[in-house]
Amino acid sequence: MQHYTDTNIMGLGIGSTQVVGAVYNDYPDIWAFIWTSETGMVLLQDLLPAAVSPLWSHLASAYGINDLGQIVGLCDRGVYNRAFIMSPVYPSFDLYEAMPGVAGEVNQISVSNVTPGTRVYFCWSAQSGGRLIPGCDATVNALQLESPEIAGSAVADGNGVATLKGKVPRKYAGDTLLFQAVVPGECTISNLVVQKFE
Repeated sequence: MQHYTDTNIMGLGIGSTQVVGAVYNDYPDIWAFIWTSETGMVLLQDLLPAAVSPLWSHLASAYGINDLGQIVGLCDRGVYNRAFIMSPVYPSFDLYEAMPGVAGEVNQISVSNVTPGTRVYFCWSAQSGGRLIPGCDATVNALQLESPEIAGSAVADGNGVATLKGKVPRKYAGDTLLFQAVVPGECTISNLVVQKFE
């Protein structure tokens, strides 16, 4: 992170153990941050999922944080300013890259550390963002995908592994796609996988 002097930092909100605000040199070089004693100051930009839409890529100021770690603030979208809410996510099982990672061929994607017998839904999108899990409160978990589509589902075997096989259309050759798995009934998600297809 770029070094800023104390005169360029505005603390705008405080949580039980965090401070949020804005750090700046000169306008429009202003960025939202979170500070904790463990991490020090971190720009909220650095906490966004990979491949986030450029429309949401400049989080300018953070004005408040609640006990759940949700941050509210202002996003600069060119000539428009928009409010944002940023919620922490808590992956509880592991998703791996699609193999072989080649468009136009059958690929396999797997998760592990899932309760045996659980149905897992594999989702994908071309952009990261945020989407609520149907039936789940936003304070519990949310997908890190913008307008996700379900590629399919699979049931975890006795070892807690679920695998989905399917053909990735040739039109995605050279594209970066994002994958995340979800168990809606448990409101649990996997880590986010960002993968460029050959």
